[in-house]
Amino acid sequence: MTTKRTDGNGGELARRSGAELETGLEGLAITRAHALKLAGATFAGTALTMLWAGEADAATAAQRRRRRRRRRRRRNVTTNTPIVNITTPGDVVPVTVTNNGTTPVTITPQIVGDGFSLVNANDAEFRLLPGASRLVEVTGTNIAGDGVLNIRDASDGLILEVVELNGPLVLT
Repeated sequence: MTTKRTDGNGGELARRSGAELETGLEGLAITRAHALKLAGATFAGTALTMLWAGEADAATAAQRRRRRRRRRRRRNVTTNTPIVNITTPGDVVPVTVTNNGTTPVTITPQIVGDGFSLVNANDAEFRLLPGASRLVEVTGTNIAGDGVLNIRDASDGLILEVVELNGPLVLT
């Protein structure tokens, strides 16, 4: 590798190979102009880093607030059981959803898994006042295996509670 640079006084530094540059850097003088450029670049880089750090801190603070808000809401809505076993196809099993918080919550139950369904179409979305409870009825068919009933907050889709569903596993 060869380089050709000016020394700032109108003269050129000699062409040097990579090996010569490794051994000859001790004797190379930096001009005042180069030193000022390096100092300016260092200052600008430091200033920009400080600005970016502030944005990163703001983002992490917003993320922490969201996590706290989600944890608070997650604890406010509960169900009476973490696991529902449907032993006979067509059985209706009620799951009680309770709002233990201080603010109303709009709930959207969601079934994930084949062979399970909500019994009442009115359970598609409902509002729970503080301290109120409501039944969500789940049924399974003969092809139901394993599934999940997600109790979601309708405003942002956040899962507040999860109930495991176990089906009858009877194939005909």
